[in-house]
Amino acid sequence: MISRSILFLTVCLLAAAVYGLAAEPPAASAKQPSVGEGSCTGERACEGLTGRVGDNSCVGVQACTNNAGDIGDNSCNGENCAENSGQIGDNSCNMYSGNCTANQGSIGNGSCGAGVVDTCTENSGEIGDNSCGSLFACPRNQGRIGDFSCFAHLGPCTGNRGHIGDYSCSAMGSCDLNTGSVGNNSCYGARPPLVSKYVGACGNNKGSIGDDSCSGHFACNDNAGILGDQSCNVPVLVYDFYPQAACAQNFGVVSNGSCNALLPAGDPFVVDYRESCGTNSGSVGKNSCNDYIACYSNAGEIANNSCNAELACAYNTGLVGSKSCNAVEACQRNDANISHKQCNDFQACMRSD
Repeated sequence: MISRSILFLTVCLLAAAVYGLAAEPPAASAKQPSVGEGSCTGERACEGLTGRVGDNSCVGVQACTNNAGDIGDNSCNGENCAENSGQIGDNSCNMYSGNCTANQGSIGNGSCGAGVVDTCTENSGEIGDNSCGSLFACPRNQGRIGDFSCFAHLGPCTGNRGHIGDYSCSAMGSCDLNTGSVGNNSCYGARPPLVSKYVGACGNNKGSIGDDSCSGHFACNDNAGILGDQSCNVPVLVYDFYPQAACAQNFGVVSNGSCNALLPAGDPFVVDYRESCGTNSGSVGKNSCNDYIACYSNAGEIANNSCNAELACAYNTGLVGSKSCNAVEACQRNDANISHKQCNDFQACMRSD
């Protein structure tokens, strides 16, 4: 009899506890849907809203449908930001349609809009301020994009899964499929002098690219190695449409201030391939290989201040010391060891075919 009473009392206490929990009001800190002043106007705008919308945002037909994320002020105006579950800053994802669709990541202020369509779709990464302002820019980004980056005529930074710094990847198709690291003002940089005529710099980069590097048509494409600062550039005054693929398909190491294809004096219309350090798989020291096809297909080790001349050290497989091979065609096809301050004459130390 006593055991039955204890069992009955226990059941009653459990039932009371469950009822009490069910009757509790939602926590005051729980996120509640909210709409700012002047927002969510237009047919089906903010339909299915469970997130937050700031002031003067989501104005347009079907704007911000099923938003579960956080949208700032003056953003997502137009048929934009559908299915957003991430965070969108102020003055972003505006104009026309399709911008920031299915965003799950973080988009800063002034990004992914500027009068274009389908920017930053399916973003799940981090996009900084004033970035991705061109047609089809930054779709399926899973990595990090800094400030003032990924501007071009068409589709820069597609499928980025790596790290892109500030003021970078401002040429058509630049940094597409990047899984590596791109520094500031690189591939081609957006800081003055801004030149958007180049295409395709740093596509499919898997390696590391420093600051102020890789300007020019297809520069540093398919890089899987390490490129230093102020390297692998071509002149900003070259207006031809021929590739200047400095450091393309690099698998080695290029130090600071190297592999920059210079503009020949008196030749404003360059029509050759200026592939300095293209397909490099070796090591290039500082301030080296700065000329037309210098150190092309290098597989050896080149020290500082060396191979600064046309075709110098191309196809090298040996060791080149510092301040060496600074003459036209010097040390081509070299497979020996060259010491300090050697082979600085025309075709010096050039191995015959």
